Amino acid sequence: MHVTIGGRDCQLTLRDHDEGRLLARLAQVLAQYPLPVPAASPAPPQEGRWCHVHQVTMHLNHGKDGRQWWSHRRPEGGFCKGK
Repeated sequence: MHVTIGGRDCQLTLRDHDEGRLLARLAQVLAQYPLPVPAASPAPPQEGRWCHVHQVTMHLNHGKDGRQWWSHRRPEGGFCKGK
């Protein structure tokens, strides 16, 4: 089995002639080394603010007539609205 001890991945081998004793020892070892807690994943981007095509953040634009839209400048030039 593999366990993390002191931040290091270690391989531990348990042997026994009695399966019951082996499983009891395994339970004791596993209790000493709980599963590491996964790091919190970053919050997903808010809808309309992330371009899934180019994997970049879009900016809110305002038109003269009060319209609003999200877009970003494409690497090859021009603008993308994420569609």
